[in-house]
Amino acid sequence: MQRKEFACYFLLASFLVETAYFQELPVINSVSESQPLLAQAVRLDTALSNLGSSLSASDSRRLRTLQHRIPGAEVTREIQAVLDPYCLALVEINPQARVKVIRGPAAAELVQNGWKTFLVKVHNEAALNAVLEAESRNAGPLFHRSSREPRRKEENAISPGEVANRFLELVMYRQRPMTKQLSGLKLEYVILQMYSRTAGQREVNIGFHIGEGTQDIGFRNTIDLLFDCRPSVKVVFRIKDEDNSPTMASLVITDGVERILDDPDKELLPTDYRLMLAHRRNWDEGKLEELIDRRGTKRLIGLYPLPSRRHAGGDEFPDFFFHPQVYRADDEHVYLPPGEYQIVTGRGPEYLPRHCE
Repeated sequence: MQRKEFACYFLLASFLVETAYFQELPVINSVSESQPLLAQAVRLDTALSNLGSSLSASDSRRLRTLQHRIPGAEVTREIQAVLDPYCLALVEINPQARVKVIRGPAAAELVQNGWKTFLVKVHNEAALNAVLEAESRNAGPLFHRSSREPRRKEENAISPGEVANRFLELVMYRQRPMTKQLSGLKLEYVILQMYSRTAGQREVNIGFHIGEGTQDIGFRNTIDLLFDCRPSVKVVFRIKDEDNSPTMASLVITDGVERILDDPDKELLPTDYRLMLAHRRNWDEGKLEELIDRRGTKRLIGLYPLPSRRHAGGDEFPDFFFHPQVYRADDEHVYLPPGEYQIVTGRGPEYLPRHCE
């Protein structure tokens, strides 16, 4: 059977808007050893580059230059001077393992249908090797997982207002060269990633903890921030069949950046179905267990729009959270932040898939 070809083009414009919010964090002077802190800061610089969210060139050079200095209190202060402006929050863990959060100086800006990377400064007075978790009621699931009951339970219902308020995804970045747990150093920095499915001003409540019962009293483990969620670029698709007539196609849109899995080589069965199911599907084969497709390409990573923030019943287009692909007809669109993407389009087994960037 001869396989048909079709054409897909997309139009993309870009923009760049930067603002700043100034609120200096306290300098931690009680760190006796600067060498492990500097080593962690350099690894952090590498991880941010892998995410496409690098430090400024001058700040990256400042960190590398500190490697040639004699370790000491002055190096510790200079590391904080470099990294603190990128921090959305300071997490303080007291000797009783209670967590308190303070607002940081980073601008509270997100982008529609895109990721924004922030640093979190951690003052770990308890010297714990715990897993630091971020949480927000704005990052709740858009669906309730099936209870296998014949009818929906009323307590599991999610109202349209709740769906609209759950526009956020929070992910602590734990891929190499970062670590899953805190190191136990009195001072270190971790990476927080945030994704917004909407544009406009949105208030977000963000909290941190290192386990059940570690939140400080009086809601001091949370902060409320007013984010400016910048609109993304409207990407319009031109999708034509072999006879140049308008048609519809499936589109798998990726940027190739793995932000979510703690250990992608071992976590074959995801614990969070919202975040992982679409990522674990092999688009060509349709098999969950195969992470490598027949062309030898790595499994899908960095999907857009983010599957866990899709809501087929409320979005402009009915995109499913359990699919890596979205479906669009000629002259329809998606919203994407400026960047580089790989797009694979298809129209079924009788058509050749097309790859474009």
